[in-house]
Amino acid sequence: MTLDEQENIIDAFNDGKKGYKVLLFSFQSDFTELNLHQSLINLIMMKVPVNMNTLLQIISCVHHLRQIKKQKI
Repeated sequence: MTLDEQENIIDAFNDGKKGYKVLLFSFQSDFTELNLHQSLINLIMMKVPVNMNTLLQIISCVHHLRQIKKQKI
């Protein structure tokens, strides 16, 4: 996948108007540009992260004090 294709997917997911229900990515992915505060409701981890820092970063990307929707982790 090209960098432009990746950016288009990230932009579409962040927009929230496309109705995406699922986003799959690995813990090694760079998900720093994803806006998970508005788009993501449920987070299902299929594999335990290698370290606690990664786990806490992922959870903090989903859960935010001004979260619009209730999320489940």
